[in-house]
Amino acid sequence: MYGQPGDYINPGQLLISSGDGTFTPSRNFDQGVSFSINSSDFWNLDFAAPNNAVLVPGDYENAQRFPFQPSGVPGLSVYGAGRGCNTLTGRFTVLQAKYDVAGNVKHFAADFEQHCEGANPALAGSIRYKSKLQQISVSNAVIANGSATFTVTLNPSSAQTVSVGFGTADGTAVAGVDYSPVSQTVAFSPGQISHTVSVQLLGNPSGKQFFGQLSSPNGAPLWINRASAVIP
Repeated sequence: MYGQPGDYINPGQLLISSGDGTFTPSRNFDQGVSFSINSSDFWNLDFAAPNNAVLVPGDYENAQRFPFQPSGVPGLSVYGAGRGCNTLTGRFTVLQAKYDVAGNVKHFAADFEQHCEGANPALAGSIRYKSKLQQISVSNAVIANGSATFTVTLNPSSAQTVSVGFGTADGTAVAGVDYSPVSQTVAFSPGQISHTVSVQLLGNPSGKQFFGQLSSPNGAPLWINRASAVIP
C-alpha cells in the first residue's frame, strides 16, 4: 500500500509478502472478507458488501468504516501498527473472491482506497491472497541526446487500465536550471507493460543528479517508487 503525504495510517510505501509474515483470511460477520497480517507489525484489512451480502467481484463505491457502515453501504477498514481511523470514506474493487463449500476464503484479490476522517490524502493499496499481483516500478534513467529517459513498468500486464503518477524531484540538479520538471500520469492500457518518460536536460549539468518518483497508483501497487538520473 502507498499513503500519500499526510495520510495517517501509512505515510509512504509498505509491501508485505508471505515471506515477511503470516496472512490469515477469515469471513467477517457481514459475509465479507477480513485479513490479519502478522509481520513486523500487525495489520488488519476488512471488506464488506452492502446489506450483509456475500462479497463478490465488483466495484464498491462510497464505503465507510467497517463494521460501523450504515445499511446499504459497503464497509472498509485498513489499519495497523497502532494506527486506525475513527471514520473513513473510500472505495474498493474486488477482482477475485472464491470460497470453499464451508465458506472459507480460498482466493481473494482487491484494490482499495481510503481517506481517514474524510481527509484528502489517500491510502491506496492491494491485497492478493493466492491470486496474481501486478506491480509498478520505475527504473533509473538512461542519459542520451540531451535527455534523461525513465522507464515505468507494470509486471505482469493487466486486463484493466492501470495508472500511476510520475514526477521529478531535485537532488543536486535543480528543476528549471538543470532540467525541465515533469509531472504527469502514466496509464497502461490492457496488455501494456512499459512506458518511457523523457526529461529534457538544460545547460550543462554534468555530475548532477535528480529523481523520478511514482505516486498515487490506481489498479496496482508500487514496488519501486523512486529512480535516479545521474548526469555524466
